[in-house]
Amino acid sequence: MKSILAAISLVLLAACQTPDSRQAQSNDYCGASSRQNLVGSLASSIDQSALSKATRVIHPGTAVTRDYRQGRLNIYVDDSGKVERVNCG
Repeated sequence: MKSILAAISLVLLAACQTPDSRQAQSNDYCGASSRQNLVGSLASSIDQSALSKATRVIHPGTAVTRDYRQGRLNIYVDDSGKVERVNCG
């Protein structure tokens, strides 16, 4: 009985762990982590030639596909023309 309680305790503790930052970085196939400096800048000031062809700049109201592509960089722009977030997909 004690071994069952110990096993349950270990399972519960394992579920509470936070994700490893190295694992999160290894899932950054599109390079979004290195482009976080764009957040808050004007979308019009982004050098498009420095971005991969798999990048899309998404303005409000822009129609986009919902398919997930891990190597595609998404740059989301808000109503004021500033970059609000950058992620893969």
